[in-house]
Amino acid sequence: MGEAPAGLTARTVNEPDAAPYTAFNVPDTAEIRAAFAHAFPGSPNGCYYADMPEWSRGFLDGGMSCLTPSLCETYPGRVDIIIRNPAAIRDSQKSVVITPPHPELLSKPIPFEVPLILLTGVLIYFYPALFCCVGWLWIQRKSLLTPVTFVICLVLPGIFGAVFAMAGPVLLGEYDGVMTLFNIGFIAVLNIGCSLGLLSLTALLKFLKLVVRQNNRPSA
Repeated sequence: MGEAPAGLTARTVNEPDAAPYTAFNVPDTAEIRAAFAHAFPGSPNGCYYADMPEWSRGFLDGGMSCLTPSLCETYPGRVDIIIRNPAAIRDSQKSVVITPPHPELLSKPIPFEVPLILLTGVLIYFYPALFCCVGWLWIQRKSLLTPVTFVICLVLPGIFGAVFAMAGPVLLGEYDGVMTLFNIGFIAVLNIGCSLGLLSLTALLKFLKLVVRQNNRPSA
């Protein structure tokens, strides 16, 4: 729709069991309404596919972005512009394909996007398990079969994984109902699973080390 107008404010709206969205509140002027109509020409079901230029597409983005824009008056002289992106609309056959009218304002993907995505994924999903298990078992060389090891290598990674998963909803307001709760539990379980794998790997390495030592021991 072009440059942000003077007096624009934005807020994140959370609805039960729905993805959060941003509402832009702007002055209700003829220019705003004309820009909205230009960016989003009439659609039978109010849904659009934005055909993004190839240079602006990220690794995880497809060529089309599904949009459901709306403009509604909040109080005299102000309107809300809301552009939702629900996945349920992606199969619609009646959506209108539009081209962003101001491509100069689109952002380019960040450099090294794929390695950064993979690194971020490891840090978010497995960092608690890696930090606790590697630090306790491999650096400090603590015993496997102790209550302290159980707490540090299984309980703490699950707790910290859940805490990390809550960072987005708490700090950014990205609460998505049941899906947010599922994501928190899923990341906690992933860290516990990673910890179990590291515990098993540690046990296997210790067993192999013991076998090698016994085989290298000189016979009488």
